[in-house]
Amino acid sequence: MQPKHDWHKLITLSGNKEVDFQRISKLLEESNIISVKYRTKTVSEGMNYSYHHTKNIKNCKITAHFDMDKPSGVLVLKNAWVEKQ
Repeated sequence: MQPKHDWHKLITLSGNKEVDFQRISKLLEESNIISVKYRTKTVSEGMNYSYHHTKNIKNCKITAHFDMDKPSGVLVLKNAWVEKQ
């Protein structure tokens, strides 16, 4: 969890990357940021899609990027951060 991603504005970071990732993942899941209504951009590159999602959570703008392998349909969180305000 890089300091520049500003997650400390929304959650208490423990310093343990695995624990902090679980906390961020839970926050993103509970906020339903993956919903199509929060999708701001779709990029298709060969056999992959890249989805960009943006949502306000607790007065902070969150951006999350997901990649999907077209054949398998597996969606993977690639990056997420709190926008600078």
